[in-house]
Order: sequence, then structure tokens, then C-alpha cells
Amino acid sequence: MSRAEESSSSAGISSLPEQGDASPLNDRHNSSNDEGASPTPLDQGLPQVVKEVAIQLDWGLEEPGEALSSEVQTAILNTARLAIIDQLGGSIKTLTENIEEITDTLKKVIAMGMERRGIALESLKIEPGETTLIILKLRLLPQRISSFEVHFRFKRDTDFLHELTQADELALASHLTAKLLDTPFSDEAWVQRLVREQVELFLSALPAYSGFSFLVLVIPDAETPVYITFLPKEDAVLISRFFLKLRSDTLLNLQLESVDADARLHLSDLLQMPISFVASKKSQIEMLIAKSAEKIPEVALVSPVSSCEIYLVRDEISAVLYIDSKNFRLGLSGRVDVNRKGNNSRFDVKAGALLSRNSDLFFHAVIFPGPPEVRPQVGFSLLMEPKGFLESAYDFKFNSALLRAKLSILPDFYLSAEHYLKHRLREENEYSLTYIYRNLYEIKLITDFKGEVFGALGVKI
Repeated sequence: MSRAEESSSSAGISSLPEQGDASPLNDRHNSSNDEGASPTPLDQGLPQVVKEVAIQLDWGLEEPGEALSSEVQTAILNTARLAIIDQLGGSIKTLTENIEEITDTLKKVIAMGMERRGIALESLKIEPGETTLIILKLRLLPQRISSFEVHFRFKRDTDFLHELTQADELALASHLTAKLLDTPFSDEAWVQRLVREQVELFLSALPAYSGFSFLVLVIPDAETPVYITFLPKEDAVLISRFFLKLRSDTLLNLQLESVDADARLHLSDLLQMPISFVASKKSQIEMLIAKSAEKIPEVALVSPVSSCEIYLVRDEISAVLYIDSKNFRLGLSGRVDVNRKGNNSRFDVKAGALLSRNSDLFFHAVIFPGPPEVRPQVGFSLLMEPKGFLESAYDFKFNSALLRAKLSILPDFYLSAEHYLKHRLREENEYSLTYIYRNLYEIKLITDFKGEVFGALGVKI
């Protein structure tokens, strides 16, 4: 209960007769203490002073939410303590002798405050004692809150941030409903304060929002909307930039242009957000970026499967998005060799049909443009995406089986090997370490372990 209500309760209670006043109530009180008067039961060993006041609320069949019930009980308890302990000095005798007047006055004071807040006081009963019990029967008036709608607002109002925080919005709405269901909304300022207290209590328990200060706008109604605007705190460390890497063993880079743009759009929504928010939402951000990539029309036709990994370094985000087809495997790349004898440029073309999630049958062609030469191959692969693959193929040009393998050791580096089983073709064997630059270019260090070492610059189309 507010100070104004406590003041009004003081005024109401102060009108009651007090000890020493020239009133009939105090005359009866004084005469009972005259010398020679027979002792009353109160004088015969019963408590003389009220040490505490207890409240018992009866809401009937429509008990409100926990927070409202607690708020009302605290307000009534403060008023009752002020009246009985402070104003009456805690005298059980005075309370007992003036029980009807005190009950009537206390009821009027409490009813006035409750009615303004949409609560009717139907009855009040005082049971005097060392712990004086006050029993109240209350009834909620018709205009009450039936539900809450929570809306989070950030500097950037985007669908991605909405998806990222939607579960928290729903959880907060459920929390407010549990705590403040059936709260009358006639006293708007009171309802707004109750809601703000519950919002602060709920958000303070979520690490994701520790880097924000927030403003709460409440519009009391049967369906009460609550708008929460989040602003980064002055001392919060904010995300300043991000880096994105795309990785795929089954799709062409031409197919990934829209995937790249989509992922960058989502990551840009996280700029200038507190690092604590991104760290707490890391797994959810990874899932949403991956799921969004799978819905892009250019790749949805090939039944994609994707995953995302996010790393936080100082105030930067480094994201790696892996995306591959569940049905097909396509590849097209070119490279130019540096400081190598013979053919120093080649193209690799691959097309495969997946037999299962971890295997496929494929056609592979190695094309040397000058002098023109084509090496057609067919084979079988074991896929371990995103870690790499192991292939066994037959090269029709050399009439030899070969093994080809790839192993990713870091998002930017992988090891690869191409090994012919015929001993006379050992000069065609290649073992390489590759660095991927900006998802498109590859810088290779290649050897045949027979004395030849050379570099190469490749591009994935």
C-alpha cells in the first residue's frame, strides 16, 4: 500500500479513542483500572501487548495470481500494523474494549484503498492476541487482466531477432500470467508498477539480457500488452564486426551466393549487441542461421542439410556455415600450378548421386586444357561431412584404380591426397595442404613425395 494510503489509514485510526482521552471508551478503560476494581480476565495472566499482526485473506472462488495476492497482503499488513501497534500502542485491552469501532474504521480505510484498485472488501474480522489475526474476505471486481502479450524491441527490429527472442517473450508472458492473472486494471499506475517489478525479476535471471538496460511500457487492459525496449549498457562490450566462411563438399559456390547473403544479413543483426547476449544465444543463433540457409530456393531443390559454428573472439564473431545436399554431390574447380613441369593447369568436374547419407556413386573428370587431355573416372565415396571424404575410383585414361581423400583440419585448412595404385603412375600422385581464402580461392602446397614440390592457386566455381 502506498504512503498516501498509509496516511489515510493513520487518519482513520487516529480518530479512535486513545488512552487518556476524555471519551466514554477511555472512561470505561480508566474506571476499570481504579483502585479496588475487580480484576478482569485480561489482568489475570493473559498477554497485554500485541507483538505482531497476521493477515488471512479469503478470495473466495476467484483467487488472483501470486504476486497480486502478496502485494495486497503486504499493503493490508502495513496498514494494520500502523493502526494497532503504532497508533494504539499495541494494547490488547484497548483493542478488545473498542473492537467494534476499530474494526469498522480499519474496514473503511482498507476498503477505500482496495476499491481504487478494483478489489471489494466484503468483511473484516479482528481476533486480538499477542499475534493479532485479521481475517478478510475479498472479491475481485469485473475488470481484470486475463492475459499478457510481451513484445521485445531492439535498435534493429528484424525477424531474425524476433525468432531469437520469441521463446523468452512467451516465457515472460507466461510468468506475468502466473503472477498477475485476474489483477484488476482500474488503477493503471499500480498495475504498471506490479508488471515492471515482475519484468525486472524475470529478466535479471537471464544472462542473455545482463548487458542491457530496458524500458517497460505497460498498457493495462483485459489483454495487457507489455513493450520492453532494450538498450545496451554504457559499459557493455558490443559486437563490432563479423566474419563468415561457407563450406560445402556437395554444392557449387554458384549455388551458395544466396546462402552467403542470407547468413550475412542475420549476422549483421547482431552488430552493436552486447557480447553477453550473443554468447548466451550462441546455440540458438547457430541453429537459426543453418535452418534459414536450408529454406533458400536455390538450394532447397537439392534437399540441403546444414550446420553452423560460431566463435567469439574479443568483440568479433567468426561464423562457419556448412551446407551440403542429401541427394547430390556437385563440384567444379580450376587451378594453376606454379613452378611445375608439364601440365600446369587443370579443371576438376564432379557429379554424384548419394546412395545414403554417407556414401555416393560419382563421375569425376580431370581436364587439362593444353595440350587437351581428359581423364574420366567413376567411383564410390564414403562421406564424412564436414570433415571430408574417402573415394575409390577407376581412371579410364590410365586404366588404373586410384584413391582420393580429403580431411579438414581447421575451417580454413584441409589435407588432400590423390594416389594411383599402379606403381608406374607414381608421378601422378599428389598430396597437398590447402588454405581456403574467402570461401572461393584455394592456395595449395603440393608434393608427390618423390622430390617434386610446387604451389598452386585454385578457385571453386
